[in-house]
Amino acid sequence: MLAPQIGVGVLVIEYVTVFVLAKRESGVVETKEPEKCEDWEWFDWSHLPEPLFAPLAALRRQGFILPDGS
Repeated sequence: MLAPQIGVGVLVIEYVTVFVLAKRESGVVETKEPEKCEDWEWFDWSHLPEPLFAPLAALRRQGFILPDGS
């Protein structure tokens, strides 16, 4: 865990986002902890719902392309 750092009169908090790439052959996703997560869904990289999670939007802006070329 990263500790908050004190800047010049400003509290600076840093975050680390980890991305995981998984290959899905088939199946249905299940919500195992409905009190913590409303739903899970699969989306094609080229058809992601908006608004995007900010780190994911940044990854797309940087030109990330999936290994399969999509």
